[in-house]
Amino acid sequence: MKKRLMAIVLLVGFIGSLIASLVSGVPDKLPGAALGSEALLHAGRTLAFFAAYLAVLVVFVRGWEGDPRNELSGRGLKYKTRELKEEIQGTIEALIEANEELADRVDELKSRMDSLENRE
Repeated sequence: MKKRLMAIVLLVGFIGSLIASLVSGVPDKLPGAALGSEALLHAGRTLAFFAAYLAVLVVFVRGWEGDPRNELSGRGLKYKTRELKEEIQGTIEALIEANEELADRVDELKSRMDSLENRE
């Protein structure tokens, strides 16, 4: 169900991007990126509109799932959870190591107590 909904949302976004490009019209002098072709102009515009739509959609979906964006830059969206996962993983590893050390100390103390009891 989720995949179907996402496919529909993406299709609607693409169609909306295409319509936005067609509605915006064609200038008298085409930009150099269009290479003299109205079709290429609309393809480029559609792609740009769709990329913007996807960026907004990703922010919205991630926010809906409880993972708000931390930073938006030219390189893309940056989410704090990735950094937190690494930090949490390091903390977990440190806690496991500390727990093992404590278990070793408890075993050592038990053996000392046993040896003291055996002396008496």
